[in-house]
Amino acid sequence: MALYKQKNSKYWWAQFKVNAQKIRKSTGEADRRRAEKILRSLILKAEEDAAKPLIEPGTLADLYAADLHRALIEGADPATRTRTMKDMWTPMIKFFGADHDPGKITYDDIQDYVSFRRSSDVRGQTIVRELAALKRGMAIAKRRNWIEHELQEWPKIRRDPPKASQKGKFHPPEVLRRVIAHLSDDCRYGVVFATLTGLRKEEIRRVTAQWIEPAPPGSKAAAILRIPAAAAKTRRERIVGLT
Repeated sequence: MALYKQKNSKYWWAQFKVNAQKIRKSTGEADRRRAEKILRSLILKAEEDAAKPLIEPGTLADLYAADLHRALIEGADPATRTRTMKDMWTPMIKFFGADHDPGKITYDDIQDYVSFRRSSDVRGQTIVRELAALKRGMAIAKRRNWIEHELQEWPKIRRDPPKASQKGKFHPPEVLRRVIAHLSDDCRYGVVFATLTGLRKEEIRRVTAQWIEPAPPGSKAAAILRIPAAAAKTRRERIVGLT
């Protein structure tokens, strides 16, 4: 186990292993002593979670539970990731059955699933994410000896062109100013902040004044907003210039 600093981050990061799985998480602390305490609590929590047995291991429903468990141990947001995982795994569980043995899923079975999803007007991008979840589940099953072999060949899924209706639309500044002018003060400040920073919804919910830092010398920004990896969707720290 170790504490280390990432470039452009004021926080100490923790790196350790649980059941041969490498875990990296931000402690959210700039003080090393407090970060060491956080590191110990992170390790204890990860070991406790890893020790929790799954009931009757080996079914497709167990792969779903194991995949979600892995994501949460790695630091995913429980609220958003639980919902996302459910969206990815539910169609597969409905198609194959919750008690289905993943070791019996073949290439042809996957093709049938893809065909079924296509017939339901599901886009290729969504099917790719669902099969990626199944792949992760298969890897976990192999590591836990639930299955003897992982599926080596997977169908190639064509991604569909973006829908015009789902593309972002440019609104002239004057239109935005008119809309914002009709909002209440609390709402107006939030909309302006979201518009100028481009933060995602969950990031806006988590944002705190502690993320604001002075801009580097020579910067055109008045200040910077440092979004910690633990609060970002991509789990990567990033910096946004503030006017």
